[in-house]
Amino acid sequence: MDTTTYRGLRDASGVRVLIEANGMPVGDLPNTGYHSPTGFEWGYAGSGPADLAFALLHAVFADRQLADRAHQVFKAEIIARLPYDGWALTAAEIRAWWKSRYGSFRAR
Repeated sequence: MDTTTYRGLRDASGVRVLIEANGMPVGDLPNTGYHSPTGFEWGYAGSGPADLAFALLHAVFADRQLADRAHQVFKAEIIARLPYDGWALTAAEIRAWWKSRYGSFRAR
């Protein structure tokens, strides 16, 4: 069972998205996107949120094509609505969003 959690944090150094497995930190989510010159963001629909949406989908599904095709919808429906101060999303929640939206885990 995948127990991965992604946590968006703001601190004096800026914005970070941490990856936790089994409640233990394992590192930062790499920015694998290509929209934002300044990195991840959330809470609105812009280039930083687009990169975050892409990176989360890519991390959960390990499929760049899937992430490329769906990240703008994921951004609009999930990332743009995350609280400014911080948030947590599990891999299971991201998969559940995908299943409710597309019905299967295959790239479309």
